[in-house]
Amino acid sequence: MKEKTVNAKKIIIRFLLVITSLFLLLNGAWFYFRQHYYAEAAKNAKMTKSVTRINDQPHYELSIPIPESNSTARYSITYPQYLRFGSGYFATKEPNSYVEQDGKWINPFDFQIYLTIYPELFTKPRYQLSIYDYRSGKVDFLAGKTEDIKPKIYMFDINENMEITQEYTYGGRAVYDTAYEDAYDLFCRAKEVFGL
Repeated sequence: MKEKTVNAKKIIIRFLLVITSLFLLLNGAWFYFRQHYYAEAAKNAKMTKSVTRINDQPHYELSIPIPESNSTARYSITYPQYLRFGSGYFATKEPNSYVEQDGKWINPFDFQIYLTIYPELFTKPRYQLSIYDYRSGKVDFLAGKTEDIKPKIYMFDINENMEITQEYTYGGRAVYDTAYEDAYDLFCRAKEVFGL
């Protein structure tokens, strides 16, 4: 009976050691991921820490004026939550001012483009592109059919060469082709800022 008790204790101790080791390994991988892909990227891009936190995690931002298009490129990094690997880098280009048309203020851009980059622990990062198409929304808004401009949103997974790997919205390919130059400009600037 004593031998069975000793064997049971050994099994429990070994099990606890394995669980503790796996937990420590997971914590180490997460900490490396957080420091290497987020803290280093924010430091290298010379981002400033935002006073707002997202999901109680540090958030870093950088704004770069683009005088030739009277806009500002905005970049941000939100650190991943504890033991999660799903946060990312974000980039968009915003107008510096709205324009007045028919007595109403509207965004001068036909498209608002958002790029999200998801770093991966041992592989290449994943890219997701969202294009907000304001063209028909502006027409409805200016005609008084709506009280605000409602964009149509098109989402794509793209690769490191900005080729579509998956399209999530019907009819998005034509919008992608039309907005390609602006999207490509944002994509290249973001890769440079984030060091990809």
